[in-house]
Amino acid sequence: DYQYNWLGWYGTNMEVVVDLGKDTTIRQISTGFLEDQRHWAFLPGEVRYSISADGLEFTELSRLAGEPLYENYEKSVKEYQVELPAGTIARYVKVTAKNIGIPPEWRFYKGRKAWLFADEIMIK
Repeated sequence: DYQYNWLGWYGTNMEVVVDLGKDTTIRQISTGFLEDQRHWAFLPGEVRYSISADGLEFTELSRLAGEPLYENYEKSVKEYQVELPAGTIARYVKVTAKNIGIPPEWRFYKGRKAWLFADEIMIK
């Protein structure tokens, strides 16, 4: 469903920290992002996953490049996923996604910024 349960960032980057409540063994992290260029919603330029034991000092585990931009008016969801080494333990997981900021020329409108929409952050 493309109409409900999305969190949006208008012209800004997304940074979310998930507190797992205790040190937890994790093997995979994924996040879904909406692309709906007709409504200025673009995929992130980059997604980073980091972990921490104390919520203050984070270690980056993965940096995923965004999809190349091209004119596309179909709605879709793209999942950015990373498989972690066996034995990865964390209490906090940080997900950072880079908003493209200014829409590309085919969706440019003076003063309008790009939206970045995320739904589920899955930590397994």
